[in-house]
Amino acid sequence: VHQIQNENYDYSRVSNDNFHRAYVVYEHMENYKNSLLM
Repeated sequence: VHQIQNENYDYSRVSNDNFHRAYVVYEHMENYKNSLLM
């Protein structure tokens, strides 16, 4: 059985990873659209 503190830590870490990944994808799409406009 996992401790509640460990579960909270894992949840926040996964949330941060997902947020970072989503931001990287957004930034990549912005760069791609800008390259099409050039």
